[in-house]
Amino acid sequence: MRILIVLAMLVGIVENALAEDLTINRSVSLRVGETKPLMTVGAHKSDCKTSISGDVQITQAPRLGALSQRYNMPYVVGVSMSGTCLGMRVYGTEIDYTASSSGKDLVRFDAIFRNGTTHYNIAIAIH
Repeated sequence: MRILIVLAMLVGIVENALAEDLTINRSVSLRVGETKPLMTVGAHKSDCKTSISGDVQITQAPRLGALSQRYNMPYVVGVSMSGTCLGMRVYGTEIDYTASSSGKDLVRFDAIFRNGTTHYNIAIAIH
């Protein structure tokens, strides 16, 4: 029993040591009244099929629009902290922005998963 407890502690330590942070900067242009996906986020096990639960936290809310989330949306992995699943079609949480007035906006949010946190900074131009 002690061996299992020590093993579980070691797995937790290794997972924490492997956790990383990544920052993604992106810009999007859209029209007043238009809704557009900003990013789809997710984490997956090495089989690239099994999703790992995580959380999206808004760190800077939009001033000129509104955010919404849609779950189980398909996307192709273009950025991966672990390097696995690149180019694979998987499912995640889509963050959408709906513009309510013209101008420039900035949205920041974090996608938090057990293998690390990705920070997103999205500059938005609304025409």
